[in-house]
Amino acid sequence: MTADQFEALGKLVAASSGTSVERVLRALRSMIVDGTFATGSELTENRICESAGVSRTPVREALTSLHSEGLVRKDARTRAWVVVGISSDDLDELFYLREAAEQFAVRKLVARLDEKHVLELRNCVSLMRSAVEKHDMDGAQNQMNRFNHILLDAADAKHIELMLNRIYDYIDRFARGNLMDPRRASASCDEHAAIAEAISGGRRDEALELVRVHIRNAKEATRKRLQAEDAEDVFRDMVPGHHEAIPLLQGGLGQYTNLDNASTTPPLRSVREAVDALLDVYGSIGRGAGFKSRITTAACEAAREMVSSFVGANSEDRATIFTKNATEAINKVARLMKWNKDDVIITTLLEHHSNLLPWRIAAERSGASVVYVGVDPADGCLLMEQLQAMLDQYRSAVRLVAISGASNVTGYVTPLREVAKRVHQHDAYLLVDGAQLVPHLPVDVRPIDDPERIDFLALSGHKMYAPYGAGALIGPKDFFAHGVPVEQGGGMVEVVYPESVRWKEPPAREEAGTPNAVGIVALGVAARSLMNTGMDVVQRRELELVEYALEKLRSIDGLHIYGSDCVSNDEARLGILTFELRGVPPYLISEILAWEYGIATRAGSFCAQPYMSAMRRAGENGLENKMKRDQPVRSSGAVRASLGMYNCHADIDLLEEALRSIARGEYRGRYEPDASTGRYLLVEARPDIESFSPILEMLETRGGD
Repeated sequence: MTADQFEALGKLVAASSGTSVERVLRALRSMIVDGTFATGSELTENRICESAGVSRTPVREALTSLHSEGLVRKDARTRAWVVVGISSDDLDELFYLREAAEQFAVRKLVARLDEKHVLELRNCVSLMRSAVEKHDMDGAQNQMNRFNHILLDAADAKHIELMLNRIYDYIDRFARGNLMDPRRASASCDEHAAIAEAISGGRRDEALELVRVHIRNAKEATRKRLQAEDAEDVFRDMVPGHHEAIPLLQGGLGQYTNLDNASTTPPLRSVREAVDALLDVYGSIGRGAGFKSRITTAACEAAREMVSSFVGANSEDRATIFTKNATEAINKVARLMKWNKDDVIITTLLEHHSNLLPWRIAAERSGASVVYVGVDPADGCLLMEQLQAMLDQYRSAVRLVAISGASNVTGYVTPLREVAKRVHQHDAYLLVDGAQLVPHLPVDVRPIDDPERIDFLALSGHKMYAPYGAGALIGPKDFFAHGVPVEQGGGMVEVVYPESVRWKEPPAREEAGTPNAVGIVALGVAARSLMNTGMDVVQRRELELVEYALEKLRSIDGLHIYGSDCVSNDEARLGILTFELRGVPPYLISEILAWEYGIATRAGSFCAQPYMSAMRRAGENGLENKMKRDQPVRSSGAVRASLGMYNCHADIDLLEEALRSIARGEYRGRYEPDASTGRYLLVEARPDIESFSPILEMLETRGGD
């Protein structure tokens, strides 16, 4: 296996679902069919184990299955597995021969099929449908094969039938799985029925076209299944719990649809499995001599390397420091930086409060200044010319530029390469709040001397499918190597004397106390899984979803979308849809979506009040006046639906249906506003969430033993 094949196999296995055997089998079969593993290639079990991240047993079972399908053989001398294989072109040829044979039979039989054979064909279709309804896929496949043999037998084409028996048998090994899809199975029954009726009715051209369409559909379904191209199923299966049954207001159960991924994401299946595995061997980190301590320590350091690799950080000159989240990471830089009263900190109006308030506090304590780059109120984009003007105005006084990699309100993605070049021309640091960016797009911090580098990158595990309380700060090692760490305690010192202390080297010196091993490992496994899937694949998937969603929401009368309401070919965009619906308060919309449709969204200002105000053309002075009032601004929010890679078109369709009903004033519950918060509350009997989940019972404090 070449390095590229090694990487490709790992990605396919990671993106697949099911048991380890099923995932490895599907990935190997796909790469054999598409020609990635050419005929004659050797597949070694050790190499596959290494690439797929699984043990030898599932690999051996997968190879044994491929052997039974005729795709690989065992070399008697070397004992290696050798690809016999079928290429994509081979698949085309096999289906071409099948189509030619069946069209030959149709030409001979049109208007000449006797009653006996007509009844046999109709009986086949009836038995086929019955088998599909019972989920008896082997029975359905047998009836389809019988249908084909009846046609060839009636056409007196036994010589062709004998020749094609092996072709049918070989194709069926791959095509049988198509019938696991109820839609394809039902469509196949309809196609066979239509072919039989066209033949018996003497409609030659129609029958030939129906055969052509049936073969084309079967071939494409086979190719799609073998090459794992059904993105919706693949991505959805990566995240367990999506579409879980939950109680709804109108009684009964509905499916949970999570469109609040910008707030937090559910864990990947691989992350949950890794956490479960870690808990069996959990021990103290770094300082314990026990066997479990050694495993836990090694796992955390492996996770550090994985997170570094995920964002392109070289561990020789970069430190990857584990934190609770991106907020703590940003605060750490703000507190470690040795500020002077003449320093200028540039940030922007599109920031989350976590990338605004730390700089404001740092400036207040040191006498430094904070200035804000504005945004275009029409689409929420950063005003790059204003950034350049500020850099030119303050020149060497600019110490740091702090900017979001992507907006949690509009999905706008900052042109970081261009920003970095401008910032580094003025010898300033660039800090990027990557909480929203990192889970959705490829990110590369670049080498430490690259003018397009990111100096500091902050990220949160709970935004990237690892909600176990860990985040990370990636920055120059030299920056962290001097001065007093932000927090002091155990695990980050070499030696402590009565009057002095010698700190460890970064990153350990900035990780005081016992680390959150579970969160760290979860973050590392999430990074690995996303890398194996391919962040370019994730980006394309989410871009396709948001384009579909924008098209749906644009057509709703009275609905206004914040930021751009279209997807541009030359600009990145996240799957975030923030909107208002004319005449309906945002908190009311969010409550109705939750209680009556099972859709999770968020309403408010999304911890980005300056950005929301700027988008309403409030202007900076008006913004400051609002921010100084005692009463928080709550009534002027919006609703945000945010997509993850595992969401599907059906989720978007449900959102559209719900919003159209709400726009018409059609909802069942009675909701009243809470004057103190601006939120709406359901005032009638609601589903009892306390008794629905066992976790709440586990935390019950009343009574008990």
